[in-house]
Amino acid sequence: LLWDPKTHTVSHRLEGRGMGKGTAVAASDSLVAAACTALDVRLWRPDGTSVHQLPVRSAINSVAFSVEGMLAAAAEGGLHVWPDPIRGGPKVTAGACLSVAFSPDGSRLACGFRDGGVLIQKTADASFERKLQGDVNLLRSLAFSPDGNLLAASGNGPAVLLWTLEPPSRRELKDRGMGWIDAVAFTPDGKYVVSVGRDHHV
Repeated sequence: LLWDPKTHTVSHRLEGRGMGKGTAVAASDSLVAAACTALDVRLWRPDGTSVHQLPVRSAINSVAFSVEGMLAAAAEGGLHVWPDPIRGGPKVTAGACLSVAFSPDGSRLACGFRDGGVLIQKTADASFERKLQGDVNLLRSLAFSPDGNLLAASGNGPAVLLWTLEPPSRRELKDRGMGWIDAVAFTPDGKYVVSVGRDHHV
């Protein structure tokens, strides 16, 4: 569903087969993508027009757009990347993964794995840049800071993992009584990391 935040009503209903497990909106606001349990990624225009259907043939966990319109899907069959989701086929560049996130400038793509690892690759040529390792497994959510130098992750544990890319370091953000964290995001000014957990707290 596409909601109008001013009127608090549904502006468009995007129809597709299967349950959605992740959504993303292109930076240009020209496309909306949804990962479906029907083993494909659906693309729509914001006016509700169906544009394309990208077969993945394995369970999809997360989708993300880069600032330049590249689309990535984290799937059980591997990391699928479409340089042009309308015209080109996918490049499968990594093993089964749970989450994806592009850096704000689109130069890096991060992929979270079941073992708590995060693979970062360069989008220009899909080359490996580095692997980060955390103490929390099943990383279902990733987020870059607005300046691209911090990466936050969450999974099956009561902590947010926070990596600084340059110079390299890692911290854990915890608070008493926190449950498992399902999703993380940075505020637009980069001052805060926002998390939502299974204890119903933000």
